[in-house]
Amino acid sequence: MTYFVFFFMQWAFAQSSPTLYAEFEQELKSPQGVQVEVHGADHQNGMYAIAYRPKNFFDYVIISLQADYTSPSYPVVSEQLKTLHRHDILQIKGDTNGMISSHQNHAMIKDLTILNKFTTPYDDGSSYTHGTDVAQLVQGKTSLIVKVHASLMDGKILMVESGDANIPVVPKNSDLVKDLYRGDKIEIRFTVQQYPSAPTHLVLDAGPDAVKMLDRIVDLHGKPQDRCGELIMFPKSPQVLFNVFALKSDIGDGLFRSFTLVNFNDPELFKNLREKMQIFWDAHAATMIRGRNYFINPQIKICAKGTGNMQVPTQANPQILIDHLEDLTLSTF
Repeated sequence: MTYFVFFFMQWAFAQSSPTLYAEFEQELKSPQGVQVEVHGADHQNGMYAIAYRPKNFFDYVIISLQADYTSPSYPVVSEQLKTLHRHDILQIKGDTNGMISSHQNHAMIKDLTILNKFTTPYDDGSSYTHGTDVAQLVQGKTSLIVKVHASLMDGKILMVESGDANIPVVPKNSDLVKDLYRGDKIEIRFTVQQYPSAPTHLVLDAGPDAVKMLDRIVDLHGKPQDRCGELIMFPKSPQVLFNVFALKSDIGDGLFRSFTLVNFNDPELFKNLREKMQIFWDAHAATMIRGRNYFINPQIKICAKGTGNMQVPTQANPQILIDHLEDLTLSTF
């Protein structure tokens, strides 16, 4: 197996190491601060997350980020946060937020330096604007159909997706969510957490009916897949050595899954598959639009036949393993 396939597989199945939290906190408080990568920036809902991976690229933790509202630098850092995008590299100084009792670490930033702004050849100077206002979405509701974004630390940390927003959820009973896979479609029952009032956090009910499974993603593993949808491209980044293509598969209720299209057994075939999609993408680049952390072309229809692959609960996306070049076809809508 060539290095690039090995790298891609490791990225797809990477997991976190909770022991890194203590190291992160120590560096964060140090005079020089700590270097991190932006994992997500939702300016509309005021949510920011960073990835800390000091030694092994595949061993990391995700930490919530906010400006230190007790510091004189708060106005400056708050404005800096509004300029961040996924994969930007930062040097930050500060402390963890002792006022928040959570298994998810929250960093309070007093000083922020942008070391490198991430760009791709497809950037046109525009930035993605989230369309989902979480506070408005959950107002007056006690239940919601969502997709699991992450269930970590044996269910003590839960993040779900609705529309194009990620929503932090505080589980009262971790047993209800500890076995969830990223990409599961579920219905949750909740109340809105009063503190902090922003960004919006949900508190999962403790009763056995607080989580209802609607579509279990792991059931796709090892099963034949024959799907069509819009073509998605995740551009080359610090996490991926090449452009990765995926198929958008709607699962109802305004939710969808991105099936990455791969072959791990035959590097040459994998290369040919990527080239086939890249050529078609470039020929229709005028109709691509920016997504949350990807580009999508609603004018390109891609169909793929293969085998479903969902190895671990934290896998970045489900995959369709394609065995023949002709099992992948492209056309325009």
